Amino acid sequence: SESEIGAQARGYLSSLGSNATIATNARTGQIKLLVKDPTSALAAIVGGRFRAAPGTQIEQFDGIALTATEVPGGQNYRGTFSNGDINECTRGFNVKQTNGSLYGVTTAGHCENNGRDETTGVSLAFRQEWVSNGVDSQWHTFSGGNNYLVVPKFYNGAGVVTVTGAQGVAQGQYICKYGRSTGQTCGYTDPYTYTDSYGAFYRMNSNSTYPRQSLEGDSGGPVFTGSIALGQVHGRDGGNPTPGPVTNMYFTPLTAWAPNNVTVGVTCYC
Repeated sequence: SESEIGAQARGYLSSLGSNATIATNARTGQIKLLVKDPTSALAAIVGGRFRAAPGTQIEQFDGIALTATEVPGGQNYRGTFSNGDINECTRGFNVKQTNGSLYGVTTAGHCENNGRDETTGVSLAFRQEWVSNGVDSQWHTFSGGNNYLVVPKFYNGAGVVTVTGAQGVAQGQYICKYGRSTGQTCGYTDPYTYTDSYGAFYRMNSNSTYPRQSLEGDSGGPVFTGSIALGQVHGRDGGNPTPGPVTNMYFTPLTAWAPNNVTVGVTCYC
């Protein structure tokens, strides 16, 4: 089982001073050993101290810290303005820099930059944001460095889900989102877009089951289908300042990141 393999791997490798964890691809059943020091892991296998089947993959993963606090996406984010006012949003997904040197988590770019992960109490360090051309995103690393573990997971309103991939969004696709204000809501994408000073964003329609797809506080939350990452919540319509009884949800698709020079990508067990 995964737990047995994980216990064995950590047992052998911790004796060598090498941190490790196990990643499983839910779609293929592939199990991958992620280590901070692949040299010591390989030495353990060659020396017979760790049993591994032919074809075993060893992958370096700098985000590992076995005693760390796990900080997945989809959690509550609390930003603080210079005057002390509070700005509440939702975390999106775990990400890493395109060069792989830093790991962190995202939220909406229009949220306050100075904040913390409210669910875990972890302090966050602002890195970069993009708020134009239909992209509304920012990302943070953790002030405690290796005291916190960045993992390819997000909270979907029912539990923490392992991210197994990321893809684009098709018209008429059934998708869901999670936000701290309205929780998990689901619906279909349509050809209509919402345009404001940040650009044009995709829309998920309200429906009889979810008449309010999004409210303030949901910004930055993960948009997904199952365990596949699709985008991040930007906002909603339905009237200002008080939303009406019906609100559609607008979001940044992940496919908009690359053309707009977003220098991080969603991490996944894939």
